[in-house]
Amino acid sequence: MNINEEKRSQWQALKGMGFKAYWDYFWDYYKIHVIVGVCLIVFFSMLIRDITNNKPYALNAVFINANTMNDMEDMENAFAEKEGIDTSETQVFIDAATTISLTGTDQYSIPSMEKIYAQVAANELDVMLADKAVFDNYANNGMYDDLGKFFSKEELDALGDRVIYATPEGFDEEIPVGIVMEDNSLLASSECYALETPIAGVVISSNHQDTAADFIRYLLEG
Repeated sequence: MNINEEKRSQWQALKGMGFKAYWDYFWDYYKIHVIVGVCLIVFFSMLIRDITNNKPYALNAVFINANTMNDMEDMENAFAEKEGIDTSETQVFIDAATTISLTGTDQYSIPSMEKIYAQVAANELDVMLADKAVFDNYANNGMYDDLGKFFSKEELDALGDRVIYATPEGFDEEIPVGIVMEDNSLLASSECYALETPIAGVVISSNHQDTAADFIRYLLEG
């Protein structure tokens, strides 16, 4: 008796034995097929979702060491609406999960640093917020552009000592590279930087520097 004949015989024997008997038989013979099928459906569903959502950035921001578990979707949507960004065509993305320690080579810091440098090299990162130690480290390495290109003298003067100056590699004199986000209600409402006061800067390789500057203004208004 071949396999098909054996299955037919067993199926005939199940007649009149109720649903549970049919189900047990089905599960014994086909559970691997079912599991593989479900996994394939989940995989392709996620793949289709990722492809559908893979829109180019209108703004890509990173909040380093924000120490929050909150989703940043509300802030992303609020800024997109304020800036008039069509989110059906492009996306605003805020990464508040990246952590970096300058004192060690822990399992999170090295991948985070590599990711940031890859995004900078690919012109995909626009705004960076970080605690003072991390911000100063990147500022000294020429990560941020001159805020005088995007903010008027009046705007910078009004911010007073909240403007951070540095002399990055390649510059002959100090330039404004960061703005201290002190007592910021938008960050507080997202539970970001509860223990630190972050500094914001425009990434020098950004393809969306005007939008990046507007995002910093948006935070300042909060």
